[in-house]
Amino acid sequence: TFSVRDKELKNYMQKVNFPIVPAEVLSTALADMYEEGKPITNKQICQGIMAHLMDQVKDDMELLSFTGVYDAAQADGNFGYSLNGWNKIVTDLLANTVRPCFKVPVDAITDANIYDVFLAYERGLPKLLKDKIKEIHTSTNNLERYEIAYQEKWGQAAKYDDKDRTKSPLRKRVIVGHDNCDDDKIWATIDGNMLDLVDVVDNPPKVSDIQVQDYTVKIFMEFSKGYDFLMNEAVCVANFTDTVRGLGDAAKMALYFPHEVVEEEPAP
Repeated sequence: TFSVRDKELKNYMQKVNFPIVPAEVLSTALADMYEEGKPITNKQICQGIMAHLMDQVKDDMELLSFTGVYDAAQADGNFGYSLNGWNKIVTDLLANTVRPCFKVPVDAITDANIYDVFLAYERGLPKLLKDKIKEIHTSTNNLERYEIAYQEKWGQAAKYDDKDRTKSPLRKRVIVGHDNCDDDKIWATIDGNMLDLVDVVDNPPKVSDIQVQDYTVKIFMEFSKGYDFLMNEAVCVANFTDTVRGLGDAAKMALYFPHEVVEEEPAP
C-alpha cells in the first residue's frame, strides 16, 4: 500500500482578449477575403484569423505547460505568469519539506556521462515504485544527448518496439523528452500522478464571446488550466545538488517507504 494525504490542487484562470479590424485587409492582397455584404464575424478573413488564433492559443498553452511561473501581480496582461508549468513545479518540489518528493542523487549531466547519469537514476529509484514507474521525463535536449551516448556505447539506437520509443538503461522504461523542459530536470512517477487540470470548455479552449464595435472585432476566451502531481511522495526527482536520497525525513520515510534503507546525512 502507499499512504496518501490531502493536497490542494490549483486551477488557474486563463484569459484571451484579441481585437482585430478585418477592414484593414482591403488594401492588401487579402482583400477578397473581406467579402463585402457578409456580417463581419462571418467574413472569411475574420474566420481565418480566429482559426489562427485558436492554433496560437494551443501553442502558447503548450509552452506555458513547462515555462509558466505564476505571479498574480503580472498574470493580467503579461504572458508567462498565468500558471505554474512543470519546470517550476519540479523545482518547487525539490524544496518542499512538508510534502517532499523522493530525491535520487546523481551527477550533473554532461555529454560524456549522460548514459551513466540515467543508469544511476534508475538504480536509485525506491523499491516500492520500481515496477510501477514506466516513463522517465526530461528535456528533448537530454533525450537527444542520451540517444547519441547510447549509440556510441552500444553501437545501436536506443529504441525498441514498433513505436520507436527511447529505452532507458534498465528495464526499457520510456525516456520522454519535452521541448520546453529545463535540462536540469529528470523525474519519474507512477501512472496517473501527473495531473492536467482542465475545465469544461478546455477541450480544446473555445471562444467564449465576440464583441463588435464599429469595425473592430474583439475575441474573448476564458478557461481554467493547471498542472500538478497528485502525490508528491510518489515523484522521484534527480537531485543534482547533494547526496540526499529519499524524502529527507526519517519519519516520512517510515510512513511512505518503510522498507527502503537510506543513509542519513551527516550532521553539519
